[in-house]
Amino acid sequence: MDLSLVSIVIPVFNRQDLIKETLDSVLAQTYQNWECIVVDDDSEDDTWLVLEEYARIDKRIKIHKREREPKGAPTSRNIGVELSNGEYLMFWDSDDILAPWCVKERVFFMDNNPNLDFGLFQLLNVSTSNEYSLRCHIGEDDYLKRFLSFKNAWGTHAVIWQKKFFKCTGGWNEKAKIWQDGEIHIRALLKNPNYEWGSIIPDGIIRFGIDDNSISTKNEPIVSLLNRLIVISDVISLLEPSCKHILSKGVIARIWSKTYTFPWKDKLKVINNAYQNRILSKKHLNKYKVTYFIYFFIKKIPIFKGGYYRLFIEPNFKNFEFMKTTKLSCDIKRELLKKSKYLDIKDNFRKRIEIVLRANSNLN
Repeated sequence: MDLSLVSIVIPVFNRQDLIKETLDSVLAQTYQNWECIVVDDDSEDDTWLVLEEYARIDKRIKIHKREREPKGAPTSRNIGVELSNGEYLMFWDSDDILAPWCVKERVFFMDNNPNLDFGLFQLLNVSTSNEYSLRCHIGEDDYLKRFLSFKNAWGTHAVIWQKKFFKCTGGWNEKAKIWQDGEIHIRALLKNPNYEWGSIIPDGIIRFGIDDNSISTKNEPIVSLLNRLIVISDVISLLEPSCKHILSKGVIARIWSKTYTFPWKDKLKVINNAYQNRILSKKHLNKYKVTYFIYFFIKKIPIFKGGYYRLFIEPNFKNFEFMKTTKLSCDIKRELLKKSKYLDIKDNFRKRIEIVLRANSNLN
């Protein structure tokens, strides 16, 4: 029986060193019927030379340069999809690491569940200081509501797509410099897809804080926020009233959090932009302005600050799950270490897992 072909699409920009670990982890897959399509987003370092070297090592690694606008990871991913031949699609970033069993378990799960439009798999977030957490939130039925509220749900790397379904979503929004994964997953969920979790054991490492060469955005915070609002304005037009309300509430909480240290003129610029893009109503706009104006003076008086914050800000503008992460249970740690123990001692995934988990755990 022919094995299903999976296309792994990776956009890259100025990652001449980190991309090596990512591609090494692709080459280490126990499942062999894959193609890896790497799209260079006009790198300025020696990334392209590194890609040429890997393409010579294995013809399944296919390298391309982005030859159309706009610049960015969404465009590069869409180009990768256009060039792909696989039945399934996976999207990875150029600084992340796949477990050797990643592709095999995902493909077998999809093959055994042909009714699914996509499958979901847990991932491990790891920082430069080896702090770790689970990337995905498992156990929530209403994932659309989580995405609309900007709560942790799942990320780009967690999904293996049926390519025919992915193409029905319209692909990645090439205007998006930020919130790319949330935007496309909302559009996917609006199509009422069939999907299930394939594994709660992480099958990849998502590294963050590694360097400043993110394709997604290198902009100032206010520029990133304004771009997010443009993307949100595209999404909100697709929603029914109840979902619009959830998204609007999430947006105003996000704005409060992200603009907390901004000067007043920048706060106004962001909140007015949200109103002009029809994300927030006039009522939302005025409520935000009045509440913040009063808080600006109240916060200088400690005896009143706490009470005002609890009564007026927390109920309306606070989302305590923006930065909430999920810790690994002891059972998941043990299973992850157990699976990694059988890998080659030089395997990058094994080395990372043992460094991170054993450094932060009393497990043997």
